[in-house]
Amino acid sequence: MKADKEHNGQTVEKHIAPILNDYLQRSLRFRYQKLDMMRQDCDYYLAYGPGTGKYLAGQSVGVHIGVMRGLWNHFDDSQKPRWLSLKQIEDYAFKMNVVKKKNTLQDAVPYDGDQMQLLRACNMLCYGKDGRVEPVCVSAITNLHGVVMAGTPARQVEASRLTAHDKDLLMTEVLKTVNQRSQEMLDVAENAVVERATDPGARAFSPEQRKAIEQAADYGGYHDSSMGRAAFYDALFNSAVSRMGDIPLTWKSDVSAELRELAKGEARDLVAGLHR
Repeated sequence: MKADKEHNGQTVEKHIAPILNDYLQRSLRFRYQKLDMMRQDCDYYLAYGPGTGKYLAGQSVGVHIGVMRGLWNHFDDSQKPRWLSLKQIEDYAFKMNVVKKKNTLQDAVPYDGDQMQLLRACNMLCYGKDGRVEPVCVSAITNLHGVVMAGTPARQVEASRLTAHDKDLLMTEVLKTVNQRSQEMLDVAENAVVERATDPGARAFSPEQRKAIEQAADYGGYHDSSMGRAAFYDALFNSAVSRMGDIPLTWKSDVSAELRELAKGEARDLVAGLHR
């Protein structure tokens, strides 16, 4: 039985709000200590897996990370902890979701389960928000299917049954591919932010740039809640700002403001932004 409860986006936010509001009523020292304890809970989860989800806030990765984001963001700039950055929190979110995905795959089929059933389970891990399977995941699954089916004629006859090694190999490859694809999407999204910020003629993100940013958010699961999406867009801007070079501060502020609008689902008109 899974200790890590699944919530849809609205339910995640519903669970975050009362926990976060309770913590924000407490002293500054309490909030520091609580954030550090939640950080340690993330490390424990990564070390020992989803079975330890009962120690997370709301018994959910999404709720736990949401509360951590909220606590961190409510500290004044001069009070923000040096031992934990927003980027580190987003790294925890990604890694913990990967661990959760692996557990989902392990639960889907026993080690001696049917090969096609396992392949379908792998496919499920690669679906995007719109229901389409990423081509890179299809490629990885197809390649691993070939590895499993390879060998002697006798091995091919018995290939409908997977050994523990076969299953581990398949899971490792699919999760590696998901990891790689996520990083590729993040890089493309960051490039889009830099291009928008440094283009003297740009007044808003182009449709192509918005699509790149939205795909990265959706692939990482940040579409599940408005709070998670806002945190992702802020982290994306902070990651890109060091590459923007010596441009006017107003340009950077304009891009940051537009990202916050996009996080809410509001797209600017291409001619309505800042006149440069």
